[in-house]
Amino acid sequence: MPVINPATEQIIGDIPAATEEDVNVAVDAAHKALKRNGGKEWASASGAHRAKYLRAIASKIVEKKSELAKLEAIDCGKPLEEAAWDMELPFADGHLESCSCHGNWMCCHSQTIRISISPVTLELGGKSPIVVFDDVDIDKAVEWPLFGCFWTNGQICSATSRLLVHESISEEFLEKLVKWAKNIKICFWFG
Repeated sequence: MPVINPATEQIIGDIPAATEEDVNVAVDAAHKALKRNGGKEWASASGAHRAKYLRAIASKIVEKKSELAKLEAIDCGKPLEEAAWDMELPFADGHLESCSCHGNWMCCHSQTIRISISPVTLELGGKSPIVVFDDVDIDKAVEWPLFGCFWTNGQICSATSRLLVHESISEEFLEKLVKWAKNIKICFWFG
């Protein structure tokens, strides 16, 4: 599958698309690794033992932060500073965040173990609405949803992707929003 730079629309790399067979091989290898030596090497290992490996992985990610941040910025269209911040965020409080499993094959695999952990903290950003009343300064009101939506190419949990605009100002608001959006310059500032 091609990886496309959103600023230039050029292909910057390729990643393989897993087949069902690939996923079966990966899941089988993971289960064998968990059960190796009766689970003593990982599944039944102490938290301190597992933390040693997770901290080593985190250390390598932080060590290569500059390279990884540049790749993330090119891949997602994020500003470099934010991509660099994203590289440190999972390790900021001394915990390695769990990896997300994207894709249907792995999530639906019959051998995938699903675990529920309580209590749960949910990050519920993503469809952050902006409510615009009729007594607002329309020029300022137009600026903020554009900033929220287009900052970091919309790759942020608080991207303001929903607008609730009072109907008496909606036409003027929309005209100004479109005008501002058409003036946004897409640029690529990496060599």
